[in-house]
Parts: sequence; structure tokens; C-alpha cells
Amino acid sequence: MMMSLGSFKFDMKTSATLLDYDLSYSYPYAIKEQFQNIISAQPTQTEQTDVNMNAIILPLFASSFDQIDEIRKIARKQKPIPLSIGDGTFLGMFIILNIDVSASVLKANGKPQKINVKLKLKKVA
Repeated sequence: MMMSLGSFKFDMKTSATLLDYDLSYSYPYAIKEQFQNIISAQPTQTEQTDVNMNAIILPLFASSFDQIDEIRKIARKQKPIPLSIGDGTFLGMFIILNIDVSASVLKANGKPQKINVKLKLKKVA
């Protein structure tokens, strides 16, 4: 397993291959300029973590086209889900903000042989 997002696994069984992921950490402040150009900065929240994931799904390899529906089903619940990488490292609880899907290498019947998936996640707890 390369990564798990709730009940969905990026691995050979699902034919979903995780290409890469980016972690972004931000530290929001309210910044106010005061008298004589003195800057005041007040933290507004704790650390924010965003994840962008890029994956390829090869549906013919798994004899299934259900992988995207499974990810969408998890997202539609609109509840935090655990995100872990393959070595067991728990990254936290995340929500799915966005799913972008593009299909390519279409067969004569219109079924894709390759599906590119981009996920945007935000850490919530």
C-alpha cells in the first residue's frame, strides 16, 4: 500500500498508483500596521496543513471502474477521514476539498484505460 485515505487504498488491488503528494504547512497571522510603521502580528489559528495528491488509476488492470466512485462516496460524507502513508505514518484527519478527474487512452467503447486523479485535502483535527 502506498497510501490510505479512509477506506480507500492506493495500491495494486485498486490499481490506483499514487504518483506524488505535496504537503503545505501555513501559519496564519492577522497583520496590522500601527503608528510609525510598526507592524503588529497576531496568530489567528494554529498550523494549517493542506495536501495535494496526484494518482493514476488503471481500471482495466483491476477489472473495475469503481475507484473514482469510491473516492467520491468518501468525500460526499463530508466527514474527516484518516490519511496514512504506506509505512504506517499517520498524517492526521483530513477532509476532501476537491477531486479532479481526467480520462485518457480511450477504447472504442469510450472506456478509459488511464484515469488521472488530483485530490485536494485539508487537515481538520
